[in-house]
Amino acid sequence: MRILSSIVLAADKAGRVCRGVELDPLYVDVIVRRNEAATGAAAILPETGETFENLAVRRSEEAAQGEPAT
Repeated sequence: MRILSSIVLAADKAGRVCRGVELDPLYVDVIVRRNEAATGAAAILPETGETFENLAVRRSEEAAQGEPAT
């Protein structure tokens, strides 16, 4: 996880595109949060235009209501 996080940050610094694979969603969340903290930019979900923070809140609310996560 720390390696993928470092690679994402290095690619961002170099102006490159990075595609990584992480199977555990919790680790993906950690990587996204680390990237946001390091760059100061909000992560955006391309399909919906939602920020990572808004998506996390929405999914948390849906889970509390028993709705399927999207």
